[in-house]
Amino acid sequence: MENHISELMRVLLKYTLPSVIDIIDQSSISNECTESLARYISDLVDVRSWAMEMFDATSKLPSGILEGTLAELGSYDQCLDIEVPFLNESIEFRGQYCGVEVNRILSKSPENFYFGNEQKTHPMSSIGKFIEDMGSVFYYSKFRFGLCVPSKCSLPDMQRIAVEIAKTIKMEVLIPQCYFKKTVELETIHIAVFCAVGVLLVLCVLGSYIEYYSMKKPSTKKKKGKVEDMILCFSFIGNYRHLISASDRSDKLKVLQGIKALTIAWIMFGHNYAWTNFPLARRPKILTDAYQRLEFGFILNSWLSVEPFFLMNGLIASYTVLKVLPVLKGKINVPLYILRKYFKILMLLLLTIGLAFFMPVVSSGPFWYDVVDKELSNCRSNWWFGLLFISNWISMQKICLSTVSWFISTDLQLHSSSIIPLYILYKSRNIGVSFVICIIIASNMAIAGTTFKYDLLPFIQMSCGDNQKIQDTIDYVHLRPYTHAGPYYVGVLLGVVILDYNTIKLRLMHNIMGWICSILLAVTALYGGHNWNVGNPEGPLVTALFAAMHRTTFALAVAWVAFVCITENGGPVNMLLSSSMLAPAGKLTYMIFMLHSLIFWVRKASVRERIFVSHYNLIYEYIGNIAFTVLLSIPCHLLLEAPLAKLDSLLFTEKKKENQNETKQENVLVNVLSHSHPQVEAKCDRIFF
Repeated sequence: MENHISELMRVLLKYTLPSVIDIIDQSSISNECTESLARYISDLVDVRSWAMEMFDATSKLPSGILEGTLAELGSYDQCLDIEVPFLNESIEFRGQYCGVEVNRILSKSPENFYFGNEQKTHPMSSIGKFIEDMGSVFYYSKFRFGLCVPSKCSLPDMQRIAVEIAKTIKMEVLIPQCYFKKTVELETIHIAVFCAVGVLLVLCVLGSYIEYYSMKKPSTKKKKGKVEDMILCFSFIGNYRHLISASDRSDKLKVLQGIKALTIAWIMFGHNYAWTNFPLARRPKILTDAYQRLEFGFILNSWLSVEPFFLMNGLIASYTVLKVLPVLKGKINVPLYILRKYFKILMLLLLTIGLAFFMPVVSSGPFWYDVVDKELSNCRSNWWFGLLFISNWISMQKICLSTVSWFISTDLQLHSSSIIPLYILYKSRNIGVSFVICIIIASNMAIAGTTFKYDLLPFIQMSCGDNQKIQDTIDYVHLRPYTHAGPYYVGVLLGVVILDYNTIKLRLMHNIMGWICSILLAVTALYGGHNWNVGNPEGPLVTALFAAMHRTTFALAVAWVAFVCITENGGPVNMLLSSSMLAPAGKLTYMIFMLHSLIFWVRKASVRERIFVSHYNLIYEYIGNIAFTVLLSIPCHLLLEAPLAKLDSLLFTEKKKENQNETKQENVLVNVLSHSHPQVEAKCDRIFF
């Protein structure tokens, strides 16, 4: 058997070795790399086990190329486990896995290139015609291989070799990163996270002990000090009890917990499809064919799923502020109003960034560089954009925690700027409503103007084959605060309506008509982009109009659902959204949103084999991602998010004791700033910062 294998390798090298030697000679690689490659070739001829393993771990051509399967990952772990000894048994070098990307040398992508309008080759056509027609696949995908080589070849060595290979085969060849087995070294940020979590754990244990002691001896009337009260905010017992408890029956806004829970489920569902890595997929044609189906618009336009969050934030801002401004006689501490929200979000962002740096500690993968390394590189260089909450003004490709940071930046900017229209609404409802409507119109005009000027897509279009146009649409439209001002200020107007008409009872006909209009608006927003998805885009003016209106249109549809449920006109829908089953998920929504990207990234970057693309597999993976995200979110919520909310309420309601002559006014001021005025809703602070 060994002789047969040796003869086979000799024949193989007879035809390939001259080209390999020429490439090595012309690459100007280091002597160490040259020597290790020479030993590899020599031992391969002699069928040494380590050399055969290295050859075996290297990718070969994938099957299913004609259906779009362009990846063959090789054996990542087998490659990294290879150790080549010196004569004295010490290790000379290890196996090193290098990701290789190969693509045709392409001209500019065709105008209006969509998956839906790719040419379909007749079954009786020649294979040459078939390959010519499927050439468009290389505009959005590329061949990906895994190359196992000695670790003495550095990344620059391998990149020089890639340049020479590209010249030989007349294609683009890139080697972005190489990996070999090494001990993961803890960085300063890891130690900082350990210390911070350690402090939080100590506080949680102390708080739990204090609460447990109080429960065991309820007759003890000893007054707690302020420090003890602060420690009690970290109690696992109290925070867990609040997490699993249902909302108060008198809490009119409890329906928002259900809307939040369904919204985050939709966001994650959309991300599960959107983050499918086509180059690492087996038979991705299944998914691209699905883009042409009308019902798939629920997924293709799932970017709308973030708008209900902006809607609810606007609702809470107007509902709480306008409720108490009359009591305060129009006075409010604006810096405190902004800074308290900034501080709470900042703490959660810091925790998320810290946890992100643990991704390389818990896993690795063949194309880790394509997902995790990019995100961590952005966090090392652009972290300060996140801490200043201006991440939405740089490219998505440069944002630290790209799927999270842009949202909280936009949210804080809208929250900070809303105080002016809210004050105008307090002074005059008519003028204020007109002013808010003008803001909505102006923001939609800004979207339309930007879309028309830069010839952008009407929404983030997964079916578009022009990756640059998708990126421009994200950077110039999706990230910007004015894009989401429409839904936010629809929420502001909704808060006004609920305040002024909270006891309204709708007639059956009015209720039915409202639901019909709401459904029509939602369907129009979700499925109105079908022509673009199937490769029949409308003209520039219609594109700009749809881009401008569909977010606000969808927000109006959700606003109706919230309105009828809050005013107790929602019937079974209100029962569902206000149910105790959705309450815990609603309270965890913020942490789930902050952390779900980490779970997705680790999963996507850790795959060792191609993923067969089917709806069953994607839904199966979606359920697993939800489970892991919730498991990570619960301790983070109990350790930090819930204590922060309690500390906020504790620290800023103590003022009422310091000046008995202004007790009522200060108490109201403090509570509106924490979104927890007792006459508004005790749990407003939990809705969404």
